[in-house]
Amino acid sequence: MTYFWKSEQHNRLERFTIMLTPDNNHFKVIADLEEFGLIEKTTVEPYSNTNHPIYLVNRVLMQTEFYTPLRQIFGGNFDDLGIEHKEVLDAIYMYNEYSREPALSAKAIDLFLYTRKHKIVRDLRHYDNYSRKVRTIVNTLEKKGFIIRADGKKRRYMVNKNFMRTPSLFDNI
Repeated sequence: MTYFWKSEQHNRLERFTIMLTPDNNHFKVIADLEEFGLIEKTTVEPYSNTNHPIYLVNRVLMQTEFYTPLRQIFGGNFDDLGIEHKEVLDAIYMYNEYSREPALSAKAIDLFLYTRKHKIVRDLRHYDNYSRKVRTIVNTLEKKGFIIRADGKKRRYMVNKNFMRTPSLFDNI
């Protein structure tokens, strides 16, 4: 699965990768991934034909940002947020929708966002500053009603889908 995802990322940059096909000993793995709906066969010309189908990762799994559904929930209030607030909401939404454990802590949010940008923690002081900043943003988002605590007490957060939405400039586009 990771191979297919990474392959699509490289193909977008015209760094074409080796094809996995049923005839080069990957048939079982491809069949399993296809059966579970994680990949799908496409016949996009000129890259694919009946002899060599191209497999694409499920479009939902390829999403890396969720601003459109967040804008549907929050409307203009989402548009008014700063980029860092939007990134935090984006991470919370992704976990809420696609994780086995949908509610997550501020610590999990900051670690996810930091490693997304920097891959690993090299400078602890920089990471600690970033972590405090994310916790402040989480507290602000909670006070403004964008996020709520999952069980009411523990500091595990979810997007507030009952938010009083305001119209957005991007509505009807």
